Amino acid sequence: VFRGGYKRRRRHTTPTILMTRPFKMLFLVPPMRSWAGELLPLHFPPIGVAYLSAFLKQKQDIAIAVLDTSLDFAGKARNIAAAVQALSPDLIGITVYSNLVNENRSIAADVRKVTAAPIVAGGPHISVAGREFLAETGIEFGVMRDGEIPLWKLIGALAGQPTDETLSAIPGLIFRDKAGNIVARENTDLIHDLDEIPFPDWSIFDVEKYSLWRDKWYPLITSRGCPYSCTYCAAPLVTGRKFRTRSAANIVKEMEACIARGFHRFGIADDAFNVDIDRAKEVCRLIIEKDLKIVWDMANGIRANTVDREFFQLLKKAGCNFVGFGLESGNEAMLKPCGPSGIA
Repeated sequence: VFRGGYKRRRRHTTPTILMTRPFKMLFLVPPMRSWAGELLPLHFPPIGVAYLSAFLKQKQDIAIAVLDTSLDFAGKARNIAAAVQALSPDLIGITVYSNLVNENRSIAADVRKVTAAPIVAGGPHISVAGREFLAETGIEFGVMRDGEIPLWKLIGALAGQPTDETLSAIPGLIFRDKAGNIVARENTDLIHDLDEIPFPDWSIFDVEKYSLWRDKWYPLITSRGCPYSCTYCAAPLVTGRKFRTRSAANIVKEMEACIARGFHRFGIADDAFNVDIDRAKEVCRLIIEKDLKIVWDMANGIRANTVDREFFQLLKKAGCNFVGFGLESGNEAMLKPCGPSGIA
């Protein structure tokens, strides 16, 4: 498809980017991989890209287009060439997941065949192994953790004459300096009040090509970050340890906007929806108060140590029909830390 809780600590006040024309950005989306290893088309437009588009458009006059390679991965090279020719992008973004690293390397190689425009990679894999990915692919930039502010500041730098000094001042950015060294700065510029982020921008997608959109199922992200240290989970590396939230009013407002568009099923995609159990209950109570009559689930899982009977009663009354729990093991010996030999 190619078409053009913690309270707020501070607002981000990067100066307005002065451009003689709109900055143009092309996002490239990889496919998904089944448990059997098969590459599949996405069932829903990627919400991360939709959030980035909404945030960037709110800040600046930016032209954004998306090519979802998952819808025709066999023809990705041809489609990438056509998308680049149509937009002539100033920057190309790639979403990288660890189980799709080879496919992302191939996407980056296809881009390099048709344009010298810089590439910026984001997504979970970059937060965990961004330096390695830049070294493997030769791409120019990577963004760790929340992408909104680093990407916005990177665009501001690229609109002028970026130097190593200006790039190294961008929290969360990985880049290759003039000497060829890969430099990374921790992302300390996270958005703490997630109500500041506008709702996802779906206008950049041909939404009717996605099966779950046609079935009127909608994903919601209501928080970022997790304060826990589960040994099997990379969430603290990907979204940080600070638990940052949207308010119940903001969440339900998005639900109501979706209901007006015909959606009736929702999926909460948080890593730890109920870390703040009072906020979680407030979401349920507001859904009940407004009598939304929706069905929703939390298949991604919730914390088992911060629940009580009242919470589950509210979930049921608010229309939640499925909850997952992330249980590492039921064997006490397996739960013990491994020694130097790797054996518990």
